[in-house]
Amino acid sequence: MPYLPTLCDHCSRPRLVPIADVTDGAARCPDCNGEARIVPSRSYPAADLDLFDELSEGVSSGMSAATAQQLAARVGHILWSGSSTSAFNDLMERWPGLFTLQTAIGGNAQAQRRVLQLLSTIFAALAMLRPGMPVSSHDQEERSEPRTVAPSR
Repeated sequence: MPYLPTLCDHCSRPRLVPIADVTDGAARCPDCNGEARIVPSRSYPAADLDLFDELSEGVSSGMSAATAQQLAARVGHILWSGSSTSAFNDLMERWPGLFTLQTAIGGNAQAQRRVLQLLSTIFAALAMLRPGMPVSSHDQEERSEPRTVAPSR
């Protein structure tokens, strides 16, 4: 089943949701059950769910919409140009939490491209943050509204 990228208007988390769960261009966030907007992007297979979540958690904390927009453009350029492994490594070094992933991928160009495609989508989602929305995806555990879906941990 294909999955579409979303950005939750409540918790600001980019997530992939099953295309079957999308109604009128929106879905429910699998984390907080808030309304999630569809991010203009390609669809992803179920095999990308865990990697998307790992990348999203690793890069989105504290990121502003403007920074996300700049990073989306940078990653888009890297993908378009077919830049070298050094460009990938420079980008990955910005987030120490992704070191294990970077090490596992090594110089595998196909794996690097897959990660960059996912990052491009995540940054595009975070660029959609509205003024006043929280800029952190996983620092919003305590909210004024109760969660209707138990957090997955």
